[in-house]
Amino acid sequence: MKKAIKNILTWTALTVGGLHVANIIIENHATRHHLLDTKTGHFYKFRYGNIYYEKHGFGAPIVLIHNLAPESSGIEWSKIVHQLSKTNTVYVIDLLGCGRSDKPALTYTNFMYVCALNEFLSEVVGKKATVITSGRSSTIALMETLMEESFIEKLILINPTGTETNNLLLNEPKRIMTVLYNIPIIGTYLYNVAMRRSYILGRCSSDYCTKKYYITQDMINAYYEACHLNKCNGKYLYASLASEYLNVDVKNAVKNLNIPLLIISGKNENAYGSYESYKDDIHLIKMNDATGMPHVELPRRTCDAITSFIN
Repeated sequence: MKKAIKNILTWTALTVGGLHVANIIIENHATRHHLLDTKTGHFYKFRYGNIYYEKHGFGAPIVLIHNLAPESSGIEWSKIVHQLSKTNTVYVIDLLGCGRSDKPALTYTNFMYVCALNEFLSEVVGKKATVITSGRSSTIALMETLMEESFIEKLILINPTGTETNNLLLNEPKRIMTVLYNIPIIGTYLYNVAMRRSYILGRCSSDYCTKKYYITQDMINAYYEACHLNKCNGKYLYASLASEYLNVDVKNAVKNLNIPLLIISGKNENAYGSYESYKDDIHLIKMNDATGMPHVELPRRTCDAITSFIN
């Protein structure tokens, strides 16, 4: 019996050790291009960790918030930052748990992100700003308007999630995923398997840009690098998203919105209808030549739409 137990412990130690080595190799491989450096940016000290941001240009402030996903970062906006910064001060944020920002080991919630945005607008921007979001980060900006609408001049949502998909639907089996991903070494390995390069390529080609010529190697490498920076601790955000801790009902936020709202939508995105049923003075721009990320696929037209709405 003692020999059997010893053999089990030995094989367990060897397995865990092997996974640890695999995690290090995967992280080093994913971040070897160093596309996401911090030389041109700054860090804002939020209570749960440092938030990386870049500041470009001069003029009325614009805050760009990338899609809420472990593989996302402020580099998502790289095709439109230069153009917008000719007439505006542009702040590009890496959300906590993403990209170059800290990735603390905690359960991520919409309220935490709203608090982070609220403090950033108050302490860093310091004046009313146009806030532009991509994908799932739309809920952060919308809930911020309920907390402190006076910080936001205008709101632009690019392919936001629909109001009907944001209800809080806590699922106990999915919560178990949080426990699994929180396990040292093993949880990190499971995350690395989930966020493999082929998954990133699939996300880029099916959810972000369906036309292959928009998907460059630098884009794939940047997304792959973003989710593996900081010792692959993007796993905590990944677990929170999978466990639906970030789901939130935004209907009241839309109903009570007192600032101009523009929705920029790709051809396959149909969120506008659910917003229109709660607020009838929403501006809509439909870009049928784009899908998940018009600012990547059609940057000039997206910039023109943004500039026209702001002015």
